[in-house]
Amino acid sequence: MIEDRKGWLLLGVLFLSNFFVIGSSSAITGVFLTPLVRHFGWTRTVAASLTMLIALTGALAGPITGRLLDSLAAQKVMAAGVALTALALLAAGRANSFAAMAAAHIMIGVGTAASTIIPVSLVTSNWFGTRRGVALGIAMSGMSLGASAMASFASYLIISVGWRSAYTILAIPLLVLVIPIVLLTVRTRPAAAGDRAGSQPRVSAPGLERAEALRGRSFWRIGMTYFTYLMGVGFGVVHFVPYLIGLGMSAQRAAAVFSVALVVSTLGKPVMGIVADRSNARLALTSAVLSLSCAFLILTRAAHPAMLIPLVLFYGIGVGAPVALVPMLMAESFGLRSFGTLAGLIGIFGMLGTATGPMFAGRIFDVSGAYTAAFILMSMFLAVAALLPFGCLPFRMPAPAPAPTLARQALS
Repeated sequence: MIEDRKGWLLLGVLFLSNFFVIGSSSAITGVFLTPLVRHFGWTRTVAASLTMLIALTGALAGPITGRLLDSLAAQKVMAAGVALTALALLAAGRANSFAAMAAAHIMIGVGTAASTIIPVSLVTSNWFGTRRGVALGIAMSGMSLGASAMASFASYLIISVGWRSAYTILAIPLLVLVIPIVLLTVRTRPAAAGDRAGSQPRVSAPGLERAEALRGRSFWRIGMTYFTYLMGVGFGVVHFVPYLIGLGMSAQRAAAVFSVALVVSTLGKPVMGIVADRSNARLALTSAVLSLSCAFLILTRAAHPAMLIPLVLFYGIGVGAPVALVPMLMAESFGLRSFGTLAGLIGIFGMLGTATGPMFAGRIFDVSGAYTAAFILMSMFLAVAALLPFGCLPFRMPAPAPAPTLARQALS
């Protein structure tokens, strides 16, 4: 692997792409929840189902994205995904019914699947070897930093110009900045950087074939860990801010607390990536998921101001680092031969988790009028999931065949 200036420049572009794509769309749906409920008169369960649609369509688009990345140039797949996400935000700003808003969120699901975690994981894993953990951490930290910045920015826009104009303004950087730099800079692997035709022939890489990986226990353990982790993430993205508002915080202060937690997440990704590089992805992933488990317990006491500091620390570390650590654990467990396809399949687990979390919490709130039971159950689920990575087996290169001896050559 080549870790030169070109690789680090590409990493910066991936960071910036994640910053704007995730930060302007799926990561800040919770900021729009209360304005949409007030405008349309929906229940929180109905409003939260928009996030479920993002997750479900992302789950369906994930394997397709993975297969496309095994045969097409990553920059083309990513640029198409960014364009679709921008069009979805423009459509959301003009929606006058649940059906129209749902269609926009379906487009967001497909667009983000094609432009964020799966292609970024593949490109980063191909360009970086010994420092893969910290590289993935840096690339993925763009998502949390973008969500942090855009959550506050979107909250300000909603108050200043209304939620419709807010959606429209958030689409602009995707169209005028992200698409051009992705097309100019991103390449799937170092060998393709000088490919003038832009084609992306598949390069043989060490690793398991898809069928072989699916037969092993590591795939299913990683999948269940990812499902539970993103169930918690989806829960937090949609309900974190409304919950704090329900405790008596202003909308802007609640968004600020969420933003600070995401800033911690931004720092936590590369730090946990360093931990993974120096130890292994299994230990780092377990630590991060346990941190998120603790955060949900702390949320039950978030009415006390003193609890906000440990809340943002535990939540920040837990909500961000696994996004970088799961691809690293996949590379350790499967190699890179079928990474794109397998990442798409693992993405199904994650997207289903993202869809389940908001609906799970929204239903408990609608029935009981409180989030406490949902927080406790989510903490328990995460504590169990944190143990699963230890059962993953590392991929090992097959031993080379012994060289023929002189006697064998003579006999042959």
